Amino acid sequence: MATDLQGFSPALYKSWNDDEVVTWISAARGYSTIRDNAPSTAGKWAVAPMPQWEAGGQRAGNWGGSTTAVLSGNEHPAEATEFALWLNTDPEALEILNREGGLYPAATDGLDLPALGEPVDFYGGQRIFEVFAPASTPSSTTRDCPRSWTCRGPSGSGSTRWERI
Repeated sequence: MATDLQGFSPALYKSWNDDEVVTWISAARGYSTIRDNAPSTAGKWAVAPMPQWEAGGQRAGNWGGSTTAVLSGNEHPAEATEFALWLNTDPEALEILNREGGLYPAATDGLDLPALGEPVDFYGGQRIFEVFAPASTPSSTTRDCPRSWTCRGPSGSGSTRWERI
């Protein structure tokens, strides 16, 4: 059954906890969204790749991604740039961003983060970030995304399906 529940809403979270909605299309950050808003469902979720339009395809759609920008007019551009570089390349910062927010590294240097290969207890021990890896390669860049999805580039978080098991 399809639903028209607003994403990232108390009604959606309640439906997860009540076993009424059992699948969700999201990016890597869905990791912490489900974990933090449906804690009673631990062990009932798994991550699966998006269905493909062509056999063997690795295309991904996304609604955003992991990026950090220093805006023009910033009073402290050097400091902001230094922070942005630290945030996206420091192993400790990347580990915290992944653990707490489920963020997938925007910088390719972050793809070596050990946590990306570890099992995740909430997801029944599945190595969920390994499912996201193919969507984070330059070959997964998509230019013909369906409907209003924005297309992702060579780094960032690709979309997958989150399913109850």
